[in-house]
Amino acid sequence: MSKSSGPMEFKNVFWQFFVAACASVGSFALGYDDGWGSPAGPSIRDDLSVNATATDLDWIVSGIPIGSTIGAVLAFVSTNYVGRRGTMLLISPFYILAHLLTVLTTSPTQIFIGRILTGMVDISTTMASQIYTSEIATPELRGAVSSLPSVALALGILVCYVIGAFVDWRVLTLCQLAFPIAYLSMWFHPESPVWLLKKGRVDDAQKALKRLRGQDTDISEELFRIKENCDREAAKPKFHIREILVPLFFHPVLLLVPLVFLQMFCGYGAVVYNSVTFKFYCCFNEC
Repeated sequence: MSKSSGPMEFKNVFWQFFVAACASVGSFALGYDDGWGSPAGPSIRDDLSVNATATDLDWIVSGIPIGSTIGAVLAFVSTNYVGRRGTMLLISPFYILAHLLTVLTTSPTQIFIGRILTGMVDISTTMASQIYTSEIATPELRGAVSSLPSVALALGILVCYVIGAFVDWRVLTLCQLAFPIAYLSMWFHPESPVWLLKKGRVDDAQKALKRLRGQDTDISEELFRIKENCDREAAKPKFHIREILVPLFFHPVLLLVPLVFLQMFCGYGAVVYNSVTFKFYCCFNEC
């Protein structure tokens, strides 16, 4: 926080949102890829060089959630050992591989494999960006800053729908090559101070916090608070699976799992992945 009392300086607030926005490119990419199947599906169906059947299209669209399931496990490991920023930079080149594998083919099977790889890198960068944005923000701004990945995801779906209305599926896929380029901006931003402190890199954490808050900002109190939280977490005994049955853990799980289940099975994915197809059939039936 600033040495002077009063409201947080505008420059400090702007910088936190700017860094969080750069990190939220992964969430934007996930939204774009979630929406990709809707305009791309009919375009692939009409592409005679691909010769995809209705079953092929179903598998192609399902590639993102399948890949996301695998990528979530990889992201859990990567964000802990490589870092939040490190994960985002490490995964970026695989965007290029995934999208080139998708677009430079005439085989539905290869497109499906490309979508699985895309889902893996999407969820990995999204998880890393969500953790990163929450850890770089001050307590006063954490709620607003942490909401940026969700906003970016919804915006990615919208942008994909708009672009998909004017181009075919190959051009729509090639537009995604801009995402790893955008992620290059993370080279100029620091690693999460929380992760650095968890790894015992106090000097690096101090430098990172200085870059995030400003060189003229007194960070000693915030750095002490973060280090205290990290030490308290490190002192806790290792988690065992049987502890899930303890009411402290079991009650929140019992509340959240049904909510997430209902969210996922309410038809959200079916609508996002197939909205153009739904519109086609509605218009066809009206005619």
